[in-house]
Amino acid sequence: MTIRNDQEISSAGLYIGPPILGSVTANVMYSVACGRPGGFAGSLTAPLSLLFAIGAAILVVRIKNPIERAAFAILALYQSLVALSLVVAVPFIDRLGYPSLFAFAALLTVAGARSNPQLAKLMIPLLLTLMLVLSWVARYYGDQLMGKQSVFTQFPFC
Repeated sequence: MTIRNDQEISSAGLYIGPPILGSVTANVMYSVACGRPGGFAGSLTAPLSLLFAIGAAILVVRIKNPIERAAFAILALYQSLVALSLVVAVPFIDRLGYPSLFAFAALLTVAGARSNPQLAKLMIPLLLTLMLVLSWVARYYGDQLMGKQSVFTQFPFC
């Protein structure tokens, strides 16, 4: 992968950050509102998590923008811990999953918004809302298919 300039990463952050924010937010909101556990944020295999960690670490070294560098440093640390926890079977990573992904996505979104403020006014709310709704609907119908809830629940969105 070649990065011609930091503008490419910033522009990509505008399209990657808001959907991750929407997904993480929807999963946390669904867990709180419906009383169901949020699950393991980032349940990849150890080699895949390690690959993400290495890729993020390479980006940390190559990127000059401090906001993007912080975002990818968080991702590299988080994915390293996921890989380690999968190898040694330590469940401590469950508590770090959503906050780490939220911080990564928020920083990436901020960097993207700073690179193109006019486009950010349209894309951030649109992508965040779209992913929030899609994630909520996926959790809702996933729970129905797995028999974790009745179609006739008290709260119409759980």
